[in-house]
Amino acid sequence: MKRIVFVLCGIIAAFSCAASASDIKIAEGFSDNIQVRPLCVVSGVFREGGTKENVVLFGKPFEDGSPYFVDIFLCIGDTCFAPTENAGYSPCIAAFDFLGKGYEQIFYSASTGGSGGFGNYYVYDLSEGVETLFDAAEVRNPFSARFRDGKLIEVSEDGKPFVFFDVSESVYSDALWDESGNYIGEGEASVSDVNYVEPVYEPFEKRFRLMLWYKVTGCCMADTAGYIVRRIDIADENAVIFSAAESDFALSKTR
Repeated sequence: MKRIVFVLCGIIAAFSCAASASDIKIAEGFSDNIQVRPLCVVSGVFREGGTKENVVLFGKPFEDGSPYFVDIFLCIGDTCFAPTENAGYSPCIAAFDFLGKGYEQIFYSASTGGSGGFGNYYVYDLSEGVETLFDAAEVRNPFSARFRDGKLIEVSEDGKPFVFFDVSESVYSDALWDESGNYIGEGEASVSDVNYVEPVYEPFEKRFRLMLWYKVTGCCMADTAGYIVRRIDIADENAVIFSAAESDFALSKTR
């Protein structure tokens, strides 16, 4: 998982922070807080037939030197807007073509902190005003999980068995199953809502889609069995391209 995070940060760094702070101004009246500062600038073509423009990410540090920012908002020209959840750790923006229309959209991410690795993720189309094409918090979670005998976690998708995670090597397994592999615990396994989002390039279509990661956990958030991964196309109303599973433990697909 860390490798994926580092790769995404490298991708975002390659697309972002293209202009200097001296080129930045906040739309009049949007923020009068002198602690608000520019965090990142992305240069790209955001309208059909348009020319390059800058999108600027602003925020206020929670305290001096803190990576946690509040009052986060974005500006393009004289238009400013804020994410629904406008606070988080290390907020970042990048430009990607998700729609395949010859211009780019803005991908926004910010970590919520804590051990779960969750974040806030949005995609904005700026071609005609500001349209939210993707909000990770609004994505339906079709997955559920339960413990099974044999030191297994069974994950279902829309009520149909999808995959088994063999968690016999988990540090918590002895507390959940007896020596014969019968489940004796009282906890409930679960699949989180969207945990992590990354843009992925489709070379044959010459545009990007989104990869969504859902965390599968056992008795507690620290007891991670693995992840369910879905690739979606926001150009097609978030149509699911495929679902797969990723784990350091053994996997046994049910279909």
